[in-house]
Formats: sequence, structure tokens, C-alpha cells
Amino acid sequence: MSRRGLLAMAGTVWLVALAALTLSPQAPTRPTANVPQLSLCLICGDRGTADALLNVMLFVPLGLLLGASRRSVVQVLGVGLVLSSSIELAQHFIPGRYSNLGDVLSNTSGAGVGALLWNVRARLLPGVARHAAWLRNLAVIVAPLLVFGFGWLMEPEWPAEPYWGQWTPDLAFMEHYDGSVVSARLDSIPLPSYRFPPRQHPRRMLTGDWSMDATVIKGTPPHSLAPIVNIYDGRQREVTLLGALGEDLVYRERSRARRFRLDQPDLRLHGVMAHAAVGDTVRLSVERRGPSRCLSFDALRGCPGFTPGRAWALLVYPEGSPRWVRRTLDALCTFVLLFPMGFWSERRKGVAAAGLVTGLLIGVAVAMTRLVAPPWTEVAGAAAGLLAGHEVRLWVAADVRLTSAHRRDGGGSDPDSVRVG
Repeated sequence: MSRRGLLAMAGTVWLVALAALTLSPQAPTRPTANVPQLSLCLICGDRGTADALLNVMLFVPLGLLLGASRRSVVQVLGVGLVLSSSIELAQHFIPGRYSNLGDVLSNTSGAGVGALLWNVRARLLPGVARHAAWLRNLAVIVAPLLVFGFGWLMEPEWPAEPYWGQWTPDLAFMEHYDGSVVSARLDSIPLPSYRFPPRQHPRRMLTGDWSMDATVIKGTPPHSLAPIVNIYDGRQREVTLLGALGEDLVYRERSRARRFRLDQPDLRLHGVMAHAAVGDTVRLSVERRGPSRCLSFDALRGCPGFTPGRAWALLVYPEGSPRWVRRTLDALCTFVLLFPMGFWSERRKGVAAAGLVTGLLIGVAVAMTRLVAPPWTEVAGAAAGLLAGHEVRLWVAADVRLTSAHRRDGGGSDPDSVRVG
């Protein structure tokens, strides 16, 4: 297939995916207070940073495709600006969508990043040993730093505001739990369904070890996340949430990630609430002991934790997705983390050495944060990323050598064709 045909096919696929992601109606699942439907804000909403990063990534393929079509960076930026502005204008009339200036700037920046990557691709591809070694060493350092950053962002951050307790609150952006709370406690004090007295401010307790438990009459399993016992602060920000999603017991707490307007994964015990019938009286609890969070449903207890592969959830966390989807994304995340090391390792021994050093550094990052050791699926994903990266390197290097030999033999090059396979 000709080069032009490949680019046209890739561009069509990207445009279809772009339309599906940006122009379909969407029901709001998060609080949208202070975010008007048409806004000039740059970082908008509770997860504005995550949205901005996703918008940048969304338009990088456009920059790569236009760069491959010999368009200048200025031309790419112009196309990105016009296309993104058109999408934002259309979103103004689509239910559940919000138009803002920040999305336009993020999309346009993403197109520019893609064009720049295409222009410097020669320095990123195999061929210059010094560059490859430098890039491999950089990847060995960056991957553990990203894991450490994820662990640091998941540390709790308790706001210094008045706190309110909530029992099965009816919130516009979450499903309402149709069970009822009989009683709730935070350590030795009652957890009320109103403002905490100043002398019993929970922040002092939450900074140390604590336990929160509730006696609940079980309701119908909710289709989306439904809070059962909450703590919110005076600025209507979620501090802690103990709730249900289907038959899962779910807990989350305000972390540094929320301060930086990123998304936040939750901790859950899968399927434990199925052990009781609707209308039964059950006991729910969450307990903090150092970096651990342990959840209990009657006599069933578990201490789930965040693994290094869950870092992807800072950008978008599909809380209603099946467990296998999240586990697959965890493994894919470790695959992507270690792929560059394999790609920039010249020899197989270098691949093994880079993987070993990176694994040790990631272990240090896990020990320094509240993360837990990765399961075998994430380890397998990391190993597959290393091997796949190196195999892609060998394929690209062979292709580059073949092309160079063809040009030396006087074959020239056809700008409208590309060798496939």
C-alpha cells in the first residue's frame, strides 16, 4: 500500500475515534459546579488536569500524521486549532458536554507535540548508539520516578475545613443508596449525619491510625457508585467515602491527586456484599493502620492496595468497569512503562540489566509510599514490554539498514511508497 494510502487510512480511523469520544452525548457522573457549559477556564473542574493531559494525548496522532504528510509545525498547529474549536463549538449543543478554552489549547498543543516528535524521530530511532544508551538510561530512571509519583499522589490530604457527616446522601452526581444507616462511628466518636462539633473535628483523628464503621440495613445493589457513609468538608469536597457499587464494598479518601485535579482510583472488596440479602443488617468498616487500609463486611475482611500499574487511573478511572478490565489496564500500564527500555537497549544483555535495575528501583518506590507489590499480571506485563520493545527495535533497525543499503545502491526512494512487513 502506498504511503499516502496508509496515512489516509490511519487518519480516517483517528477521526472516527475522535468523533466517538468527543461528540457523543454524556450523562454527568461528577460534580460540575462552577463549570459553565461555555467557559474560558484553562483547567476546569475537579479533574481538570487529567482532562487536559488526555486532550493533549488525543491530538498527538494528528500531529504525527500531518508531520508524516510533510506539513510544517505551524500548519499542524493551525489544523489542530481549527478542528478543536469546531469540536468545542459542537459540544456546546450536545447534552452532558461542556465547551471551554482549555480544551482547545490542550488539543492544539497535542497536535504540536505530535509534529515535533515526527521531526525529531531520527534521534529516537535505532542507529546512533550514544543516543540509544542515553535514552535507555533515562527510561530506567523515569519509570521508577513515575511509580513513586503515583504513590506520593495517593497519600491522603485532609482539608483544614469544618467537616460534615453524611448518611446515604442523595447527591445529584451519584446514585442514591436505598438502604439505611442505623449508626456510624469514627474511632470513639459518633459519625453524625450533620456537621461535626468543633471539639470533635475528625481531621485530628484522620492524620493517625483510625477506624470508621457503620451498621447498615442493606439496600438494592446500585448500578453505579452509591455513598453509604461520607465525610465532606465546608467547601463541599469529599473527604472520605464508604459506599457500594453492585456487590462491591468501596472506599476512597481525599488524596493529593485531587488537589492537583487528577482522577482518583478507589479501594474495594469485590463481591463481598453478595453474602447478605437486601434488608439484612450488616456491619461495614474501614481501618487505617499506617499505610494500609483494611475493609470489612461483617466477618469478611481484606486489605486492598494500589499497585504500580494502577497509575493510569490518575487520568481516567472507569469505576463501573469490570474487574478484569482494570486488571488488564494495570498490566498494560507496566507494559508501556518498560517498553522504552527494551526499545533503546542494543543487546539482549542490556535488556535484562535494564529490567533488573528498573525492578529494583520500582521496589524502592513501592517501599517508600503506600503502594503494594504488583501481582504477577503486572510483572508479566512489564516483562512483555521489555521484550516487545527490543523486538520492535530489531525490526526497525533492520528496516533502516535495508533502506540505507537501497539508497547506496542507487535505488533512491519513492516518497509515495513504504515497505510493509
